[in-house]
Amino acid sequence: MLPSSILVIILAIVSFQNYLLFHTLVEMFAIMVAILAAVVIWQTYSISHNHYLIHLERGYFWVTALDLAHTLTYKGMSIFPIAAANQSTQFWISENQQRTPSRFC
Repeated sequence: MLPSSILVIILAIVSFQNYLLFHTLVEMFAIMVAILAAVVIWQTYSISHNHYLIHLERGYFWVTALDLAHTLTYKGMSIFPIAAANQSTQFWISENQQRTPSRFC
């Protein structure tokens, strides 16, 4: 496995060569971490009975869904026929607006 410093250097080089690839890699990594955290919380609820973690998992499920929508509608992805970056930006803003209340409620 690569040390984290080498991974950061590789991602920095990729970001200068192909920003769309860099953005997709970073967003997909964040999505995978959120999905794995949600699965762990969901599967360990029967042991922990921690209602705060379930609330956090439910909030992050929707944040992750918006993050995936932001990634797939990013300008240049060509998955959805969207010409402007407005839709992706709106998903990103909605994601960030939902992330903070889900942590503190």
